[in-house]
Amino acid sequence: NKPPSAKEQGKRVLLEMVDTYPKLILGYSGGMDSSFILCCIRDLIDERKITEDTIEIVQGVFTGGDVILTLDHERATKFANSLGFNPRIYIKFCSLCNKMAL
Repeated sequence: NKPPSAKEQGKRVLLEMVDTYPKLILGYSGGMDSSFILCCIRDLIDERKITEDTIEIVQGVFTGGDVILTLDHERATKFANSLGFNPRIYIKFCSLCNKMAL
């Protein structure tokens, strides 16, 4: 017997969470961890085990004045779009970051 893969385990845990909580949100950064979970969510949707609206995908973009501080946000959004997701983007002004940039 072959042990379950990381992706199989990830999908299993996501299904357990969906069964436990009425609404889930993935804080998507575009990094390795959240991108992996995003791929697991896409598989579960394709397998018809969850629907598109079961897990909300959100992405934070931080700004300091007119400067976007989340440098990789465009690549992250493009990757999510390539999987068929359109993350809800929250833009957050970081006053401390703005002071540090001056």
